[in-house]
Amino acid sequence: MSNKLRVAIFAQSRDLSDEVLKKILKLKSKLNIILVVSDKEFKKKLKQNNLKDFVWLKNDKNNTSKICEALNRYVENDLYAISLQHRWRVKKKIIEKFKIFINFHYGDIPKYRGHHPVAHAILNNEKFIYGTIHSISEELDKGLFIGKVKVKNDKISSYDIEKKLTIKFANYFENLIIKLSNKQRLILKKIINKKNKFFSVKDIKKLKEVKNFKEIINKAYAFDYPPHEPAYIKIKNTKIYLRVKPN
Repeated sequence: MSNKLRVAIFAQSRDLSDEVLKKILKLKSKLNIILVVSDKEFKKKLKQNNLKDFVWLKNDKNNTSKICEALNRYVENDLYAISLQHRWRVKKKIIEKFKIFINFHYGDIPKYRGHHPVAHAILNNEKFIYGTIHSISEELDKGLFIGKVKVKNDKISSYDIEKKLTIKFANYFENLIIKLSNKQRLILKKIINKKNKFFSVKDIKKLKEVKNFKEIINKAYAFDYPPHEPAYIKIKNTKIYLRVKPN
């Protein structure tokens, strides 16, 4: 057990955590999951796959004190953490418990920080949509750069693009764990501190209404992400929603 990587997982039960779970099962000989901070659904999936020997904390609130308490028995800088769409900002006192705290962000950092980066990239007609792997710092999406994945923006919904990025993220996770377990050093680079906007949930809500014909196609693709509200054309007080026809 001592040769295994000690890993804490901070996750929400979604497509990314499902795909990474497949890799965790494949890499069981290399991993010792010591702590899981998640919703009940992800905990259930772990136990269904016979992964049980970990401390679990519910992520309905930040739980900083409980997380630190759970980690106090371990030597600092001997632990790794993985964020899989964790819903809370991570405090410095937690980050400092780990050798590195790794996040998978569905966007090209620093250009697309914050919420719904795939939608913003589609709206800006990017040729490729990127996902960024980086270390977590107290400032959101401003940690050290580890790597990127990309998919072509080939006129599919933001949900389908995110699914493609998810597969690439899971593969990157597998390679990352193999590299760390083989004691290979990660090359961490400082992300150039450009003055890029941090996108909020409110930014998205303002953009969903189609104002002219030129916006229809891009907004239909960008906001087709069930169960969220899609793009719409507003006629008087009626919203006419736009959906993308499946290929």
